[in-house]
Amino acid sequence: MGDDALMARFTAAAQRLTACRFINWLENDKDMETRNAVIRELRDASREIKRRDMLARLLPLLDSADSWVRFTAAEGCLRIAPEKAVATLEALADDAVAYKSVCGEFGAPALAAGRVRRRPVVRPDFAAQRAAGLDALRRYGALK
Repeated sequence: MGDDALMARFTAAAQRLTACRFINWLENDKDMETRNAVIRELRDASREIKRRDMLARLLPLLDSADSWVRFTAAEGCLRIAPEKAVATLEALADDAVAYKSVCGEFGAPALAAGRVRRRPVVRPDFAAQRAAGLDALRRYGALK
């Protein structure tokens, strides 16, 4: 697999992980298997990017519209661009919508306790986002 294909695989896996918030992975074993497969694919792509010494190619992804793409790219950039990576992670934590997308139910207590600062957020059309996410999971073969 070439470098461009690897970066595309990384981005697509992170986007599918975002889409997993629309399936019931906490209570449905099939959905949990789907989510775990996406996590493995993202982990494998991340490891290969690091092995090929391509971490700098993650920097443009810090500005992605997708919260999981930004989060995972920021993790990869912590050693090569710590200021930008930390700023991205802090911005995700400040954005209640993105924070809940990345942290899900695990972030809900922090959100409820007020440890996540709320600020005005331009919310995308949720129905369109849900439809796109489910479509991505269908193309992946996770949903029929």
